[in-house]
Amino acid sequence: MQLRRYMAEFGWDVRKFEEEGIFAVVDAFTGGIGEAAKRERYVVRSIDDFAEFLDVIKDALRDVKAQRAVIDSVSTLYLTKPSQARNILMNLKRVLSGLGVTAILVSQVSVTERGFGGPGVEHAADGIVRLDLDEVNGELVRSIIVWKMRGTGHDMRRHPFEITSKGIRIFNDKIIRLSGSRYTTESSSENIIEREER
Repeated sequence: MQLRRYMAEFGWDVRKFEEEGIFAVVDAFTGGIGEAAKRERYVVRSIDDFAEFLDVIKDALRDVKAQRAVIDSVSTLYLTKPSQARNILMNLKRVLSGLGVTAILVSQVSVTERGFGGPGVEHAADGIVRLDLDEVNGELVRSIIVWKMRGTGHDMRRHPFEITSKGIRIFNDKIIRLSGSRYTTESSSENIIEREER
């Protein structure tokens, strides 16, 4: 499956965790078609059948006694079932909460969109962490900001980050300020020690 190849590129070999029964991948994309899909343990046969999707998810989570789940991506709901997407998302949240699972729901937005992947996503989520990629003077700049975290205080500043073979590295000692076609990076511990203008 493509997901495992992507993980392997970062040095994450999840097969051993799958063999130990502490990690599961649910294939809700291929519908069981193809040789690779035939080797999968958790497959949603009909991608239009939300009840089947929930049943397969529940089986996988219970089998591995999961504490966390990642659903990538809920944005497709707004493309394939726009009129039902919010209801499906709320049901998904209810099921995951009922199982005691912390869920990370990935939502993709276009570069020009300010929202979070569809109407109602922000209301369904307890927290929203946004990863941005902005073009500034011909250079791509990655930043992360916590838009919302229900029930707890959180950092409300935009920080630069990078993706490495060891995971995501967030520079919490720096703040990014975007302004039109330029950005500045400042030290967050003192008043503008380091400043980059590009």
